[in-house]
Amino acid sequence: MTYLQARLDLLRRTQNPDGGWGYLPGKQSWLEPSVYACLCLHGEPAAERAWEYIASLQNPDGSWRPAQEVRTSTWATALSVTLAVARKDRGRAIEAGAAWLLEAQGADPMTYRLSGQQVTKGWSWTLNSLSSAEPTAHAMVALKKASGYTNLPSIGPRNLAERLKSAEMRLLANKREAAGFVLLGLQEREGVDEWVESAAAQVAERQTPSLTRAWLRVALRLRGEKLGAAPASSSNDLMLSAVEALGDEKGNYGLLRSSGGGGQA
Repeated sequence: MTYLQARLDLLRRTQNPDGGWGYLPGKQSWLEPSVYACLCLHGEPAAERAWEYIASLQNPDGSWRPAQEVRTSTWATALSVTLAVARKDRGRAIEAGAAWLLEAQGADPMTYRLSGQQVTKGWSWTLNSLSSAEPTAHAMVALKKASGYTNLPSIGPRNLAERLKSAEMRLLANKREAAGFVLLGLQEREGVDEWVESAAAQVAERQTPSLTRAWLRVALRLRGEKLGAAPASSSNDLMLSAVEALGDEKGNYGLLRSSGGGGQA
């Protein structure tokens, strides 16, 4: 069984009766691992069952909550919008989710400036908390995919462009440890060789945490970088297994491409 097949098999075997996945087998379903597993299994019956669970977590304001009983709007709204576009959904999920994302922002103590003007900051894990590279990168991917896939009448092109530009500056203010998410959010940007080099070096380092390495591989794949074989793993961490599967040479990492809208990897 190949590296990819082993991870996909684990995901197929551990899907919960409600259609979602927990962070570990047999545990409560949560939005984050469910979206990543659904992307991995895109086009399979398991992914259809997963989407029913994921769609049920969308709030009336367009945001997504992280689990059925947790009534908080979170950054994972971006993941759900990305998945909806990948599925070529035509419901309210995309427009309402994208509109919520555009208005959400982090509450940073630092001010990032562009051409002498104060700009909007990045995205945070929850509303009014500090922005971070991971939610910022995923929000950028979701908004770019959504705007390239369907008309978003509630989002003006100028507002979207300004928000994405400010988020780009926010990402570039991160340290090298966040290279995977910086590259994820800046997939089309040229002149980021130092970030690519940092990402490649971290992939090669044995001390790099497994989930960090998995995201680095996804980001580098999206830029067309050649990668060696991933290290063997026997972890039953379902989110890690899903991200590792996405970043495989034959994985569905292309569904996280910020250009081109929906469709296969």
